[in-house]
Amino acid sequence: EKEQKMAQDEEKTELLSDQEFPSDARSIELNDMNGKSIPMIDRYTIMIRDLPKPFRDEQTLKQFMDRLFPGKIAKVVIIPDVRELSRIQTEIKFHAKALKKLSDKHEFDLDDVYDDTIMPEILEGTKCCGCCGEQINLITYHRTNKDALVSKFNKMKRDGLTCTPTAFVTFNCLKAASIAISCPIRFGVSTLKMEKAPYPNDLYPI
Repeated sequence: EKEQKMAQDEEKTELLSDQEFPSDARSIELNDMNGKSIPMIDRYTIMIRDLPKPFRDEQTLKQFMDRLFPGKIAKVVIIPDVRELSRIQTEIKFHAKALKKLSDKHEFDLDDVYDDTIMPEILEGTKCCGCCGEQINLITYHRTNKDALVSKFNKMKRDGLTCTPTAFVTFNCLKAASIAISCPIRFGVSTLKMEKAPYPNDLYPI
């Protein structure tokens, strides 16, 4: 009987709750003033796919959603295309790891890696596993490439990334989020593809 009551309470909370939460709320689960559980934050968020180009701007999309659901939009996030950043980050880690291995093998301090007067000269060929080809200084090679990649990485972040056609819209009440998912919302001749946002662990497994 107790389990049945808990199930009924949970269903009632999930389907009927219209409680609001602060726009900057960070916790996954919230309590109202009476200590009652409010549905998890990810249930307040919807995902929109295949956004038309005019909406691939957070301010524009937020204004559009605000007109449809006045006062009910907590946050809008357009997902940036981070594929190139991820590739650069992988290369940065590769060069950083190579410098660490050289540091361990040749017993020098990584803090001194920019001081060529005390760095050892470690030469290796560019072909056949380092046995043939042009001889290069490995410390200089990895240091220079890592620095160039870090500069490129930071510049891309400063300049702003290209937006993808996917957005997440967080509402401040569950009822509005449910309506957005269940009712077709049109823009011109297109219907916006809205669905419940994936659970955070499905996007970023723990």
